[in-house]
This record gives sequence, structure tokens and C-alpha cells, in this order.
Amino acid sequence: MTALTSIVFIFGVLFALRYKVFVLVPAGLFALSIVLVIGTVVDATSWQIILGMILATITLNVGYLTGTAIRFALVTDKNWMLRFLAPSRSAN
Repeated sequence: MTALTSIVFIFGVLFALRYKVFVLVPAGLFALSIVLVIGTVVDATSWQIILGMILATITLNVGYLTGTAIRFALVTDKNWMLRFLAPSRSAN
């Protein structure tokens, strides 16, 4: 399960850096089919397969959200965090 979550998370980040949000539907379906095939091959119970599918879907979405935050940080200027955290001086 740890390898599954790590790989799916990395793919989610990479998809966010390159593609728009619509890529999550085919990527999610592909991840679900891979989990189903692997679960069937290793003779896992149906609950283990369902848990793996849920975990893969959630991890893909969290990875995409993380990649979107990274892309946002890369395209904005370097001082955006300082301006965001600094108190406003014009609020007198």
C-alpha cells in the first residue's frame, strides 16, 4: 500500500504540473483498473481491493492539489509569501 500511495501521489503531482484538472478522470479510472488487476492477481479480498481503490483515488487528488500549489508557487514572483505573511501598513 505504501508503494501504491507513493507512486500515485507522484503521478498526481506530475499531472498537476503539466495538465489541467480534466486529466484526473482518465487517470483515476486507469489507477482504479490497475488496483483491480493487481488485487486480483495477488488474490486480495474484495475489501482490500476496495480500500486500495479508495486510497489510490484520494492520493491522486491530494497529489494533484499539491502539484497545483507547487505550480502556483513557481509561476508567481518569489516574494509572494513575504507579502502574504507581512501585515498591511495601509490599514491605519
